[in-house]
Amino acid sequence: MRSAVIAALPLLAVAGSAVGDESRGVELIVGTTALRDDNLYRLPEGVSPPEAGLPSDRRADRLLGPYVQAIVGMEQAGQSLGLRSRVSRDIFDNNDAYDANRLDAAATWQGQFTQHWRSELQYAFDQRVTSFADFRNPERNLLDLRTLRGSLSFRPRPDTRLSAHATDYRGSNSVVARQTSDYRIRVLRIEAARSGALGNEIALGVSRTDGAFPNRELVGSAPVDNSYQQEDVDVTLVWRPGEATSALLRGGRATRRFETVSERNFAGPTWTAQLAWQPTGRLALRTGFVRDLNAVDDFDRLYAVTRVQRASIAYALSSKLTAGIEVSRQRTDYRGDPSNFLTRLIGQRPARADRAEEQRVTLAWTPRDRWRVNAGYSRLTRRSNLSTLDFNANLTQLGVEYRAF
Repeated sequence: MRSAVIAALPLLAVAGSAVGDESRGVELIVGTTALRDDNLYRLPEGVSPPEAGLPSDRRADRLLGPYVQAIVGMEQAGQSLGLRSRVSRDIFDNNDAYDANRLDAAATWQGQFTQHWRSELQYAFDQRVTSFADFRNPERNLLDLRTLRGSLSFRPRPDTRLSAHATDYRGSNSVVARQTSDYRIRVLRIEAARSGALGNEIALGVSRTDGAFPNRELVGSAPVDNSYQQEDVDVTLVWRPGEATSALLRGGRATRRFETVSERNFAGPTWTAQLAWQPTGRLALRTGFVRDLNAVDDFDRLYAVTRVQRASIAYALSSKLTAGIEVSRQRTDYRGDPSNFLTRLIGQRPARADRAEEQRVTLAWTPRDRWRVNAGYSRLTRRSNLSTLDFNANLTQLGVEYRAF
């Protein structure tokens, strides 16, 4: 369990649950990751960094990422508190201008007040150096992400659940040219659910999202307010036909409105389908399909209709060695692209549309209880109707970490 938590910690969405699972004491972890990327700037074939205005004459680079991580968990009288912090350093071989110190931290409190009431509160802070896939900047851009979320759940009966969730996302960029993408996204969600045997559940959910971009961008000479409101209604089914299989199905409709840029309004279906199957203790398979709207990101994509297909397989070769294969395909339709503004004056322009694929092979080795070694290879490709955004990239990674206690 501990190794699974450690592997998942870079994902902010999983951090809260990981801390909760490990709330039994104190852990201190030190490690490092070595990465080679043969197309750091995500350039099309045949294009060199100087031709793209970038401060390097090499497409490839190596990155070393040492880190120290602490996890603390406390439980008392039906309440738990989990704390996580991670300090890391990104060290590039050829592009030291992109070197960065980064801090990730999270605090999660969970409380069970009575047999019927349960609540959770989490604050998380995450720093990352943004990718060159969508913005090739000669400066390092550090994105600060702050997330505050809370939930309250009421079970009048063991098979009935009513819950409310509130989340506040904030993102800020260090590079001035990227600060038009700074955002604050607030989401309020209410769910009513009925559950049955084996954890099966059906839930009706309603969400309201308010998105604000405080630093207006200029399209031509006009400042554009990209703020929006979105309503979602969906039905979720969690189905566990047996101990080895679980499925999640969610279908709904999303409606997004822009007060000052009505050309970007959208309404349409969204869905998620996930299936997990673990027939033996050695073998696990997962697959998923998603169609959704994306808004929280570090580049100028006000929203995009995204379709994602994923599949993975993990097999334990022994008690200490596990191999994995992951593949994904993603199609992104940037219907909110700023180039569609002022259509009446400059004529209709086709919105950007991308097709991206990733194939990944991994090995996880635990030579001793406190040691973990990870190795992986990834192949990334993207094809766009804007040919300057095409790229191929190959990444090779090796990581070693030690759990001191």
